[in-house]
Amino acid sequence: MDYENKKVNNNISLLKQFKVPAMEDYFLEVRFKYPTGTWSGCIPISSRYQGIHIPQNKVDVFHYAEICYSHLLKNLLCF
Repeated sequence: MDYENKKVNNNISLLKQFKVPAMEDYFLEVRFKYPTGTWSGCIPISSRYQGIHIPQNKVDVFHYAEICYSHLLKNLLCF
């Protein structure tokens, strides 16, 4: 994929996409840097039961990663 192992910006790194065995779901490993620390985890790219179907191209995945980053940041600010 053209978005694997790329930096969206200084705070968002996209790593490797993977498929969950025996399922149709795809996830993308990410690293989000926040003022309080770094979060390493996975975001769903395509998940049948969660209704997530992000088009698998660089523009859409970068935009989606930015949205995920900002949602996690809002949650961090609540604590």
